[in-house]
Amino acid sequence: MRLKTLHVLLFCSALTVSCKKQIDTSKNFVDGKFRTSLIDPTSWTIGPLTSSTDPAAQILPNAELQPLNVVYGGNKIFKCNNPEIFTGNGWLMQTSRTDASRGGNVYPINGNATAYMFHINQSGLVKYYHLMVSNPGTAPITLTSKGSYYNNSEKPLTGSGTGPSYFVAKDWINNTLRKVQSEPITIAPSQAVEVFKVQANVSNMIDARFELNTSGNAYYYTVVTSTGNLDDAINATQGGPAAGTYLTESTNAYGREAGVYQYSEVTADNNLDIPNRAAHIGFALNTSNKFAAAIENQTAAKLMNLTGSSSNTYGNYGHRYLVKFHLINKNATSKNVKLFFASNSVNAAQSNATWNGPIKLNGTVIDVYTQLNNPRKELASWVIPPGVFNATIEFYVPGLITANQQLIFDSN
Repeated sequence: MRLKTLHVLLFCSALTVSCKKQIDTSKNFVDGKFRTSLIDPTSWTIGPLTSSTDPAAQILPNAELQPLNVVYGGNKIFKCNNPEIFTGNGWLMQTSRTDASRGGNVYPINGNATAYMFHINQSGLVKYYHLMVSNPGTAPITLTSKGSYYNNSEKPLTGSGTGPSYFVAKDWINNTLRKVQSEPITIAPSQAVEVFKVQANVSNMIDARFELNTSGNAYYYTVVTSTGNLDDAINATQGGPAAGTYLTESTNAYGREAGVYQYSEVTADNNLDIPNRAAHIGFALNTSNKFAAAIENQTAAKLMNLTGSSSNTYGNYGHRYLVKFHLINKNATSKNVKLFFASNSVNAAQSNATWNGPIKLNGTVIDVYTQLNNPRKELASWVIPPGVFNATIEFYVPGLITANQQLIFDSN
C-alpha cells in the first residue's frame, strides 16, 4: 500500500476555533476490518452546536463539512425528469436512437438497472404515463422488475409524510413495493412490453422508482398517451418527443435529468472518535460541487443523456444511500451524542420544503421534513459508553427535495 505524507495541524489556540488534523487512513483498522476513513477528535469544532432558531445558524457552512469519502455502486440508473412538466403526448426519454430535436444516442441496457421518473401533467387533460422496455435483438430476452409509483390524486401532497415522492421512497425503505414482477417475462425480438402505467390527472405529479433486469440488450422508453392503451404506448416509443418545459443545464443551473447515469447507490463507512469535551462535526450528504468547489461531489456522471439535460445526477433523486458511522468513545466515561439531519438551503422568510422523506436509522424509520426556515431535524440522542457504537443510516432520495444536505454530530 502506498502511503502519503500528511501535514498535521499541531496547535489549536482557542476553544472556539476549529482544530483539525488529517489522518493516515491506512491505520483505520477497527473491529477487525479497515474502514473508509478515520476522523479523530481534532477534526471536530470545539463548542456545542448552536440552539439558535435562526435558520442560517442551524446549519454548518460548506467549509466545515467533512467528506463522507463515498463509494459509488449499485446499478446504472435511467432517469426521466426532462421535461419535468409535460403538456402533450409522445416519448419523454428513450435509449434507442438519436433524435433530430432531442439528441441522445443508441444506448442498450443489459442486466440490472434502476429507473427513476418524476413529472407533472400540465396538458389540461388526463394522461397516462408508461415505462416501456423493448428487445432490439434477434433472440428472445427476459425481463423482471419491481418498484413503486404514485400520482398525487392517490397520495396528495399536504405536508410532512405525504405526496407521491414520499411514498415511493417509503415503499423502497420498507420493502413494501407496489408492483413486483418476479417471474421473468419473455420479450420477443422487435417487441416491447409495459413495465408499469400510471394515470396522470390534470396537474398531477407522478413519481416512480423501479429496478429491472433483462437477460440481453434492451431499450428503455417513457411515454405519455391519452388512452393508456398498450398499442398507443408502443407507437409512442417510435414517434416524436412530447411537448413540455425543457430545462437546460448551464453554468448557473443544474437543469433536469434525462439520460442514463453511472451509479444509483452511494455508500460510506467511517470511524469517528468522540472528543473529551463539547464539540460538533458535520458531513456533506447528497452534495454536488457544481456551485461549491470545496465540497465533496457525491453525484454520478452521465453514460448518455439527451441534449441539454443534466450531465450529473444533481440531487441524486431515486438513489439509495447507506452510510455507516462507528462512534469510538476512548474516554473513561459515557458521552452524550446527538445526530442531526439538515438541508443546506435556508431562507427565514420562506417555508418551502427542502426534504420530505423517510430515513432509516439503526433499523427504525424516521419521517424527516425540513424547510427553508426550519432546516435541521434531530434524528437521535444517545448516551455512548466507552467502546464502539454503530450508527447506520439508510434512505432513498425522494423527489421534490432541494439538493445538498448535511449530517451533524453534537457531543458533550
